[in-house]
Amino acid sequence: MTVDDLVRGDEKPVRADAAYDTHARRTRLKSEGKKVRIARRPASNHPELPSRNCQEFCA
Repeated sequence: MTVDDLVRGDEKPVRADAAYDTHARRTRLKSEGKKVRIARRPASNHPELPSRNCQEFCA
């Protein structure tokens, strides 16, 4: 079963993790009139965010 099999057609917003984000999937869902609420993947040209480990910042 793929993630596309889980979309039945009666949903208005479609929510998913960034792992499921593709241009083709976004385009298809928008053409079906759905609100796409898929987390976006980070761009490869942006530096990585610092770790959220408090020990690094709270010392």
